[in-house]
Amino acid sequence: MPFATNRPDYHNARRNGHFNHLSPFFVLHETWARGEEELRRKINSWGHDNDFIDKESFFRLWQVLDDYNYRFIKNFHPLQGEVWPALDFCKGRTIEEFLDNFPPLRFPLSRFGLFLRNNRNMARLRQILKFEK
Repeated sequence: MPFATNRPDYHNARRNGHFNHLSPFFVLHETWARGEEELRRKINSWGHDNDFIDKESFFRLWQVLDDYNYRFIKNFHPLQGEVWPALDFCKGRTIEEFLDNFPPLRFPLSRFGLFLRNNRNMARLRQILKFEK
């Protein structure tokens, strides 16, 4: 079962039309953890070019974030603010240092809940009963 791919089969945003399994672990997605030049390039050449309201303003905000002022930033995601309603801070100059300092998280589903979520028959039943979001 592929976890990540450089040949995505997306139909709409990240939806792919396939039955997707949840795994009981977290993924570190470091898309915004970049140097200034790399981030500027990402912002200016992004596929959602028209979705960015003010690229330069977002870049300047990103530049001044630090271990004090991060707590005052709300809805930080540049395309869908509500996806990241608040920021948190974890010290680390490298991925290894970051992971050493990162507090452990509890997976939001129980083992049974995960079993139900990953069960194709339950997914079909949810779809029939319109429990699916």
